[in-house]
Amino acid sequence: AALTLAGLAGLPDAERLIDLGEELLIEACAQQFFADGGHKSRCPEMLLEALCDLISVDHACARAGRESPPDLAAQAAKMAAMLRLCRLGDGALACFQGGGEGLAGSLDAALRASGAGRDFQYATQSGYLRLAAGETALVIDVGAAPPRDYAERGHAGALAFEMSSGADRLIVNVGS
Repeated sequence: AALTLAGLAGLPDAERLIDLGEELLIEACAQQFFADGGHKSRCPEMLLEALCDLISVDHACARAGRESPPDLAAQAAKMAAMLRLCRLGDGALACFQGGGEGLAGSLDAALRASGAGRDFQYATQSGYLRLAAGETALVIDVGAAPPRDYAERGHAGALAFEMSSGADRLIVNVGS
Protein backbone atom coordinates (compact mmCIF):
# COMPACT_ATOMS: atom_id res chain seq x y z
CA ALA A 1 0.00 0.00 0.00
CA ALA A 2 2.82 2.39 0.91
CA LEU A 3 4.56 1.97 -2.47
CA THR A 4 1.33 2.63 -4.34
CA LEU A 5 0.62 5.71 -2.22
CA ALA A 6 4.19 6.98 -2.74
CA GLY A 7 3.82 6.64 -6.50
CA LEU A 8 0.43 8.34 -6.48
CA ALA A 9 1.94 11.18 -4.45
CA GLY A 10 4.30 11.84 -7.35
CA LEU A 11 7.62 10.64 -5.97
CA PRO A 12 10.35 10.07 -8.56
CA ASP A 13 9.77 6.99 -10.71
CA ALA A 14 6.08 7.17 -9.81
CA GLU A 15 4.75 4.73 -12.42
CA ARG A 16 7.19 2.02 -11.36
CA LEU A 17 6.26 2.55 -7.70
CA ILE A 18 2.54 2.36 -8.50
CA ASP A 19 2.90 -0.78 -10.62
CA LEU A 20 5.12 -2.54 -8.07
CA GLY A 21 2.95 -1.38 -5.18
CA GLU A 22 -0.24 -2.64 -6.79
CA GLU A 23 1.36 -5.98 -7.66
CA LEU A 24 2.60 -6.46 -4.10
CA LEU A 25 -0.72 -5.31 -2.64
CA ILE A 26 -2.67 -7.86 -4.68
CA GLU A 27 -0.19 -10.57 -3.68
CA ALA A 28 -0.36 -9.57 0.00
CA CYS A 29 -4.18 -9.67 -0.03
CA ALA A 30 -4.12 -13.15 -1.57
CA GLN A 31 -1.67 -14.38 1.09
CA GLN A 32 -2.88 -12.58 4.22
CA PHE A 33 -6.67 -12.83 4.15
CA PHE A 34 -9.09 -15.70 4.50
CA ALA A 35 -11.95 -16.08 2.00
CA ASP A 36 -14.39 -14.79 4.67
CA GLY A 37 -12.47 -11.49 4.86
CA GLY A 38 -10.57 -12.09 8.10
CA HIS A 39 -6.83 -11.51 8.47
CA LYS A 40 -4.69 -14.59 9.08
CA SER A 41 -3.57 -13.10 12.42
CA ARG A 42 -7.23 -13.54 13.45
CA CYS A 43 -6.90 -10.12 15.15
CA PRO A 44 -9.89 -7.86 14.41
CA GLU A 45 -7.88 -4.71 15.20
CA MET A 46 -5.18 -5.72 12.70
CA LEU A 47 -7.93 -6.34 10.14
CA LEU A 48 -9.19 -2.78 10.70
CA GLU A 49 -5.68 -1.40 10.15
CA ALA A 50 -5.36 -3.38 6.91
CA LEU A 51 -8.78 -2.21 5.71
CA CYS A 52 -7.76 1.41 6.35
CA ASP A 53 -4.67 0.82 4.17
CA LEU A 54 -6.81 -0.54 1.31
CA ILE A 55 -9.24 2.36 1.60
CA SER A 56 -6.34 4.83 1.49
CA VAL A 57 -5.09 3.28 -1.76
CA ASP A 58 -8.59 3.27 -3.25
CA HIS A 59 -9.17 6.94 -2.38
CA ALA A 60 -5.72 7.98 -3.64
CA CYS A 61 -6.35 6.16 -6.93
CA ALA A 62 -9.69 7.92 -7.31
CA ARG A 63 -8.11 11.34 -6.64
CA ALA A 64 -5.44 10.59 -9.25
CA GLY A 65 -8.05 9.46 -11.79
CA ARG A 66 -6.70 5.90 -11.84
CA GLU A 67 -8.45 2.58 -11.46
CA SER A 68 -7.94 0.89 -8.10
CA PRO A 69 -6.06 -2.41 -8.11
CA PRO A 70 -8.23 -5.32 -9.30
CA ASP A 71 -10.56 -6.87 -6.73
CA LEU A 72 -9.66 -4.24 -4.10
CA ALA A 73 -13.31 -3.22 -3.60
CA ALA A 74 -14.44 -6.85 -3.25
CA GLN A 75 -11.68 -7.54 -0.70
CA ALA A 76 -12.59 -4.41 1.27
CA ALA A 77 -16.29 -5.40 1.34
CA LYS A 78 -15.42 -8.85 2.75
CA MET A 79 -13.14 -7.28 5.36
CA ALA A 80 -15.88 -4.85 6.36
CA ALA A 81 -18.39 -7.69 6.80
CA MET A 82 -15.88 -9.49 9.03
CA LEU A 83 -15.39 -6.33 11.12
CA ARG A 84 -19.16 -5.95 11.54
CA LEU A 85 -19.25 -9.54 12.82
CA CYS A 86 -16.61 -8.60 15.43
CA ARG A 87 -18.30 -5.35 16.49
CA LEU A 88 -20.00 -5.05 19.84
CA GLY A 89 -22.86 -2.78 20.96
CA ASP A 90 -20.56 0.08 21.94
CA GLY A 91 -19.42 0.35 18.31
CA ALA A 92 -15.91 -0.94 18.97
CA LEU A 93 -14.28 -4.28 18.19
CA ALA A 94 -14.17 -7.37 20.35
CA CYS A 95 -10.61 -7.90 21.62
CA PHE A 96 -9.08 -11.08 20.27
CA GLN A 97 -5.63 -12.36 19.32
CA GLY A 98 -3.69 -9.53 20.93
CA GLY A 99 -5.81 -6.72 19.55
CA GLY A 100 -7.72 -3.97 21.29
CA GLU A 101 -11.05 -2.29 20.61
CA GLY A 102 -9.69 -0.07 17.83
CA LEU A 103 -10.86 3.50 17.46
CA ALA A 104 -14.62 3.56 17.01
CA GLY A 105 -14.35 6.61 14.72
CA SER A 106 -11.85 4.79 12.49
CA LEU A 107 -14.07 1.73 12.40
CA ASP A 108 -17.14 3.80 11.49
CA ALA A 109 -15.26 5.62 8.73
CA ALA A 110 -13.77 2.41 7.34
CA LEU A 111 -17.14 0.68 7.28
CA ARG A 112 -18.75 3.64 5.49
CA ALA A 113 -15.97 3.75 2.89
CA SER A 114 -15.74 0.04 2.17
CA GLY A 115 -19.15 -0.77 0.77
CA ALA A 116 -21.91 -2.92 2.11
CA GLY A 117 -20.65 -6.47 1.84
CA ARG A 118 -22.77 -9.42 2.89
CA ASP A 119 -23.19 -9.79 6.65
CA PHE A 120 -22.86 -13.21 8.20
CA GLN A 121 -22.75 -14.71 11.71
CA TYR A 122 -20.13 -17.44 11.34
CA ALA A 123 -16.71 -16.82 9.83
CA THR A 124 -15.64 -20.37 9.10
CA GLN A 125 -12.06 -19.64 8.00
CA SER A 126 -11.37 -16.88 10.54
CA GLY A 127 -12.98 -18.85 13.35
CA TYR A 128 -15.43 -16.37 14.85
CA LEU A 129 -19.11 -16.75 15.64
CA ARG A 130 -21.55 -13.93 16.38
CA LEU A 131 -24.81 -14.45 18.21
CA ALA A 132 -27.20 -11.53 18.63
CA ALA A 133 -30.69 -11.04 19.97
CA GLY A 134 -32.19 -7.62 20.50
CA GLU A 135 -29.45 -5.39 21.92
CA THR A 136 -27.35 -8.30 23.21
CA ALA A 137 -24.37 -9.43 21.14
CA LEU A 138 -21.88 -12.23 21.77
CA VAL A 139 -18.70 -12.76 19.71
CA ILE A 140 -16.95 -16.10 20.28
CA ASP A 141 -13.51 -17.31 19.17
CA VAL A 142 -14.17 -20.80 17.83
CA GLY A 143 -10.98 -21.12 15.79
CA ALA A 144 -7.47 -22.43 16.16
CA ALA A 145 -4.46 -20.29 17.00
CA PRO A 146 -3.26 -18.17 14.07
CA PRO A 147 -0.63 -19.62 11.72
CA ARG A 148 2.87 -19.14 13.14
CA ASP A 149 3.81 -16.47 10.56
CA TYR A 150 0.87 -14.33 11.70
CA ALA A 151 0.85 -15.07 15.42
CA GLU A 152 3.04 -12.19 16.61
CA ARG A 153 0.38 -10.98 19.06
CA GLY A 154 -1.90 -14.02 18.92
CA HIS A 155 -2.48 -16.95 21.20
CA ALA A 156 -4.70 -19.98 21.57
CA GLY A 157 -7.94 -18.41 22.74
CA ALA A 158 -10.37 -21.19 21.96
CA LEU A 159 -13.88 -20.36 23.14
CA ALA A 160 -12.90 -16.94 24.45
CA PHE A 161 -15.82 -14.54 24.06
CA GLU A 162 -17.05 -11.01 24.59
CA MET A 163 -20.62 -9.97 25.30
CA SER A 164 -22.38 -6.63 25.21
CA SER A 165 -25.86 -5.40 25.97
CA GLY A 166 -26.57 -2.17 24.15
CA ALA A 167 -23.55 0.07 24.56
CA ASP A 168 -22.33 -1.78 27.67
CA ARG A 169 -19.72 -4.51 27.57
CA LEU A 170 -20.78 -7.15 30.07
CA ILE A 171 -18.02 -9.74 29.56
CA VAL A 172 -14.67 -8.88 28.01
CA ASN A 173 -11.68 -10.81 26.79
CA VAL A 174 -8.09 -9.99 27.72
CA GLY A 175 -7.36 -9.09 24.08
CA SER A 176 -4.20 -7.02 24.09
